[in-house]
Amino acid sequence: MCHRYTSQLPPQYSGTVNDVLLAAVTGGLREWLVARGDPVEGLILRAFIPVSQRARSSNRDGGNRLSGYLCELPVGEPVPGKRLLTHPAGD
Repeated sequence: MCHRYTSQLPPQYSGTVNDVLLAAVTGGLREWLVARGDPVEGLILRAFIPVSQRARSSNRDGGNRLSGYLCELPVGEPVPGKRLLTHPAGD
């Protein structure tokens, strides 16, 4: 997925590629839980999302430079567009 796809989103969905991916993963998690018979109404899960802190131009030798963000995944939200709007870009 790249900017080519996210640039085609309507203006109210001004998210990043990562926002779109998180919304899609959240939807997949929702579908899986529903298929298992688990209750999802109002469910919000927290996930730790790893983020590389290495500059793109840096040498790949010498280990990882990682950080991360705690994100709330609105698994209880059945509407994909609303899942994307839950965390606008920059939050």
